[in-house]
Amino acid sequence: MKGLLLFLMVLVLIGGAMKWAGQQIPILDYPLGGPMAQPEIKVVQPDLHLP
Repeated sequence: MKGLLLFLMVLVLIGGAMKWAGQQIPILDYPLGGPMAQPEIKVVQPDLHLP
């Protein structure tokens, strides 16, 4: 169980690092988050239209 928790934490850290480093690459969120990545991409879209 500890290995599974560590694996999930690493995926979350990698996903957060990808979004923080470059929000221009939302495709990388699909293999990491799967269905959870879709609403996150919808949140990024209005941010791109603001500036």
